[in-house]
Amino acid sequence: MSRSIVSETCITLVDFNFWIPTTFMISPDNKRIAYLAKDGKRVYAIIDSVEGKRYDYIAQDSFIFSPDGGNVAYLARVGKRYVVVIGLNEIGTYEDISKGSLTFSSDGKRLAFVVKEDNKFFAVIDSKKGRGYDSIGKGQIVFSPDGSRTAYIAYRGKKSFIVLDDHEKKEYDYINEKSLTFSPDNKRFAYVAYKGKKCFAVVDDEEDQPFEDIRDGKLVFSPDSKHLAYICLSGGSCAVVLDGRIKKFYRSIARDSLVFSNDSKRLGYAALRDDASVVVIDDQEGKPFEGIGTGTPIFSPDSKRTAYIGKLGNKCYVMVDDELFAIHDDIIKDTLTFSPDSRRIAYVALARVKKLFSNDKCFAVVDKQEGQLYEDIKEGTLIFSPDSQRIAYVAYKKLGYYIVIDQDEGKEYDTVVITYSLQNNKKVMSGFTFNEMGNLQYFIFKDKYLYKIEEKIS
Repeated sequence: MSRSIVSETCITLVDFNFWIPTTFMISPDNKRIAYLAKDGKRVYAIIDSVEGKRYDYIAQDSFIFSPDGGNVAYLARVGKRYVVVIGLNEIGTYEDISKGSLTFSSDGKRLAFVVKEDNKFFAVIDSKKGRGYDSIGKGQIVFSPDGSRTAYIAYRGKKSFIVLDDHEKKEYDYINEKSLTFSPDNKRFAYVAYKGKKCFAVVDDEEDQPFEDIRDGKLVFSPDSKHLAYICLSGGSCAVVLDGRIKKFYRSIARDSLVFSNDSKRLGYAALRDDASVVVIDDQEGKPFEGIGTGTPIFSPDSKRTAYIGKLGNKCYVMVDDELFAIHDDIIKDTLTFSPDSRRIAYVALARVKKLFSNDKCFAVVDKQEGQLYEDIKEGTLIFSPDSQRIAYVAYKKLGYYIVIDQDEGKEYDTVVITYSLQNNKKVMSGFTFNEMGNLQYFIFKDKYLYKIEEKIS
């Protein structure tokens, strides 16, 4: 393997005396940058080197890129009134705006948020203010995957109800504010509602059978939108409910483990029996362990393979297709991944260091081959190339950062810039990616300048 830098592009000058570093963002498409800066007591946005208007206040947690990277929005205060800013343009002026309510559609063309005027709350979608309510659930408005539909929870007195595409639905005692879920094809909509002491899923306006509770209010549609699954609680036990049919009851089922395969034909989750923890795939229990790793099981992109992490004693067991793959001291959560062609597997493992005043080390494992030890491997950076032939990650040791490609460290950098954002309630990494040509792109600071680097691997 050989690697060469084919371009090193200066993106912008960043004045570290005035920037607010926690707000620095690289867009999800890795093409734009934005951050907030101070000018005395005032605050302003810098988007692609262009300075915005100075404001008395900008809510830092409202400063977001759209999922497509095309727009930036934030909440600002002018005197005693609040405005929403998209790019450099102000939208409206309001008594108050819910700080966490700014939400883009996935294509970045639509923006929604919640405002307060005269003790009433209003959803503002595409700059149009809706009806006033006593409250709007957590100030959140949900877009369908294609951005064509909207939903939110409204409160009137002691009752709550869904407003779906500007139509009010049935009233309930309570609606789980995390449960609003559109299907991938945008046609179906579901949520978790409560009536008295019972709760149930409401799917396409039809109430499912009642349970004591639905775990975390989490509803999972299959990729083809034909199936819906969730975890019910009844009599102190848990069971998966698939399309209204209750499966086997367990002592507990891991809240984030419920997952469909890409072809929508398979379902997996991690469950706790009286004697052991097991992964359940297609209703078949795997080998018993003391625990199952967070975020597992996973399916391969072609839906044919499975992988998960089992815990036994003080060791972690990597299981692939329910067969032992490797044993380590620990596995960093959410790193277990298949290559795009489903043939390869990789993850970040932890090596316990028993020496006094020494920290544990981590290393990447690719197809059972262990890489070098590092002090850290940056979260979310372990990625395969689109053709599955290469794997890369950002590693740190001895005060330096390295871009590791197929276990080759490359040159040392003082800083590699990685940023994170929430997209559809999932943490998304930006600033480190393979492009459509298979070249690796990443960002570094050199003095006060931000550079975009592109490396070719051959």
